[in-house]
Amino acid sequence: MILQLANIDAEGSSFKGEDPIEAFEWVKGATDIVHPSGPLKWKLDVKLFGSELFVEGEVSAVFSGICSRCGEDMTIDVSEAVCFSEEVSSQMSEVDLTSELRDAILLALPNHPICGVDCEGFCPTCRKPLSDGADCGCGDDQWPSPWDSLDGLLE
Repeated sequence: MILQLANIDAEGSSFKGEDPIEAFEWVKGATDIVHPSGPLKWKLDVKLFGSELFVEGEVSAVFSGICSRCGEDMTIDVSEAVCFSEEVSSQMSEVDLTSELRDAILLALPNHPICGVDCEGFCPTCRKPLSDGADCGCGDDQWPSPWDSLDGLLE
């Protein structure tokens, strides 16, 4: 987002828009768990205090990828509140806020994204996904607890 400083009113201004997916500067790799699948959207309130530009608002984007529990394809909406300031000089006519907005949304990405709170991952016996509460069909209704092996250490 390139902000024209002349467009900022004395009492502050609001801006809303989006930058194309290329704003992420994402180099897609074969091992990526997620990648951006839509534009970088922003809604900002901006005020100029002398040589300081104060910015606050929200940034959001849609990412596609693979659930870290079940391995199924998924999309996640990520949004993050932003609040920062930039120093500007009287010789500047515009300021580029793209890197700050991009960094805020990338830092908001979860380390291990999941397709939903109800995702149960895989059946430990047959390794089929258990998403959406579906039964895997292997007939193993009682899975051993991973803590059972620790009980054997007491003997």
